Amino acid sequence: MSEKLQSSRGETLVEVLASILICALSITLLFGAVMASASMDRTAQEADGRYYQALTKAERQRKDPPPGVESDLFTPPAGTAPAVTVENKTPPSPGELPPSPVTLGEGDGLYFYGTERLLSYAIASASGGGGGG
Repeated sequence: MSEKLQSSRGETLVEVLASILICALSITLLFGAVMASASMDRTAQEADGRYYQALTKAERQRKDPPPGVESDLFTPPAGTAPAVTVENKTPPSPGELPPSPVTLGEGDGLYFYGTERLLSYAIASASGGGGGG
């Protein structure tokens, strides 16, 4: 070890090139990680924006919005009809059969709000208002 410290020989060309290669690969990997991180951040911000837009629509549930206010009713794609299935989770009394689940759709006074990925619903009351869901 002491010979190496007292030696006046410098590093060989191969050693210098190897260290430059290692530094270049390290910088390339770091740059790739930064770019992937920026891409994930952008994707997350876009998803967050879509989520809050849908949540706002779901929270402003109104079947008949006032004039000049954008309608928040969800219009499903052609050929699809969203529905809600309601089940009673209360155990039946002894000797009684459990009630069957009930499926409600738009024809049953059910209105959908939000977007396809974040959907909320309201059931119109007899007076014509909407409930929450």
